[in-house]
Amino acid sequence: MIVYGDAERSEWSGTVRDDVVAGLCSLGGGEFGRTEHDAVVETFIRSGELLQGLADAELAQRGFDADSPLQERAAKLLLLLARLVDQSARGAPDMTQLAAAKALASSIPPDILLKTRRCEGYAHYALMPEAYLAAARASGLPPDTLVIGLRSIGTSLGALVAAALGAAPAITLRPGGAPFERRIRADPALLAGAAATGRPVAVVDEGPGLSGSSLAAAAQWLLDNGVRRQRIIFFCGHNGEPGSAASERTRALWAGIVRHSAAEHDVIRHSEGLERWIRPLVGIQLGPPLAFYSGSTPSRKQARDIRFERLKFIVKSETGTYLVRFAGLGALGRQKHADAVALEKAGFGPETIGLCRGFLVQRWVTGEPPDRMQPDFVTQLGNYLAFRARHFPDRQIGASPDVLREMSIHNVGVALGRDAAYAVAMRLLDLTEPGMEPRPVRVDGRLHAWEWLRHRDRIVKLDAVDHWAGHDLVGCQDIAWDIAGASVELGLGPAERARIMLAVARGGAAPRAALVDSLRICYCAFQLGLWTTAVAVDLWGQTINRRRAGLYAALLTGCSSSSVRRPGGKELTFRRRID
Repeated sequence: MIVYGDAERSEWSGTVRDDVVAGLCSLGGGEFGRTEHDAVVETFIRSGELLQGLADAELAQRGFDADSPLQERAAKLLLLLARLVDQSARGAPDMTQLAAAKALASSIPPDILLKTRRCEGYAHYALMPEAYLAAARASGLPPDTLVIGLRSIGTSLGALVAAALGAAPAITLRPGGAPFERRIRADPALLAGAAATGRPVAVVDEGPGLSGSSLAAAAQWLLDNGVRRQRIIFFCGHNGEPGSAASERTRALWAGIVRHSAAEHDVIRHSEGLERWIRPLVGIQLGPPLAFYSGSTPSRKQARDIRFERLKFIVKSETGTYLVRFAGLGALGRQKHADAVALEKAGFGPETIGLCRGFLVQRWVTGEPPDRMQPDFVTQLGNYLAFRARHFPDRQIGASPDVLREMSIHNVGVALGRDAAYAVAMRLLDLTEPGMEPRPVRVDGRLHAWEWLRHRDRIVKLDAVDHWAGHDLVGCQDIAWDIAGASVELGLGPAERARIMLAVARGGAAPRAALVDSLRICYCAFQLGLWTTAVAVDLWGQTINRRRAGLYAALLTGCSSSSVRRPGGKELTFRRRID
């Protein structure tokens, strides 16, 4: 099943460079506190994207990783910012290096087309830079350690390890090849004589994941170039072994390599980390400082997939009860905070208190699920989608129409067979036709019935700011995606759908009925893949998720139009349809 996607963006180097310079210019203006630290981290992450994009651009031209004056300048800039993150986290930032950082950033040429990638750990999984800084300090490695960061996120993680060790700027390598059998293509001169001198070599990444092959590929490249196994050290995101997709060769490479895990330095829950960070926002806390929240107990109507669960806490204070959930570090978290504030002011979302260290703080909402067939609910839904279409446009589309069509054909084929896949392929021929081009919006993407509450005198939409940037392939889409999703999840009839489309049209973003129809199929196919592969916490959760997948399969079983035309003009008739 196709569920995940590669969130790659095309950007000019000048755009990324200017963001870094703007971030540097915003620092050093006064007392250094919570919001200033967040600004340092955001600038650091953007600088990591700059180096990642430059290195990948040169790799594409050269065919292998190698050193260059351009990468050297970008790596020095990233190391300076990593040191500033370290100092800021400890409350004593040294602003004397800002001028040098601005000069390095300004030296980057503006006309290189980059492919930048959102780092999953910073965006979805609350991977905190401070944890890698602490892991590096605890390792006891000397300053002459050669640090290698694996792209994408390892680019900036490597800089953090180098900063904590007092080492030289990290080099960055891109593991390539098959997903579970990665290989490194790089100039051995990057090792700077590490094999001959016996210097330790630290390889830094977020993994291991399903296969652990990225870190294993780096280890193999080091061994092939004369670095002894006992001089190789891994810095990982967790203590676990490579996952189920790891080959015997990969497991053999991992065996015996010293590892340091960032998970051993949980800066969120240890030393009152998160509690201390958010105290200015919520007041003095009462009772247990943090209560982990994983959502309500699954019911026959609510399914859960722990792969996409965000780190969440319930916090109680003298001023009330709050939900504190990870929204993302850097610009991503800032965008979600702005969207949450806009939704609150428009009367659609809960009260938003603030953003701190990537965590969004909102007041806890209680209430009862609304009757989905009541006129006021349909009115609120239509106004809500109209608001998103009007106020949340985005520059870049997520999955393209071609990708959505391919995903739909594949998922339906896996679940329902070749005939059903062919029917879907025919139904979606017009998805890529002229006039069907999507107008990207930061969609909700999560319009299930359990995501709404009647709170006092209004209907509130919960979980409304994350899913346009989730760890899946959908991303930003036309508002037609949310109209299609709402019609499926809420069981809306033709009259309700017409009211919603009219409300969106009145808001200035007239939806196209043909696009909504096509995206209903794509939406069901995506949800089918999502819940078929969902990971539950127990057997009861697995049963619920299978039932959920079965609902989408039942809809897709009838997804053929009554009359579709094969390329070349021959008309085919199918018995079932989705409606």
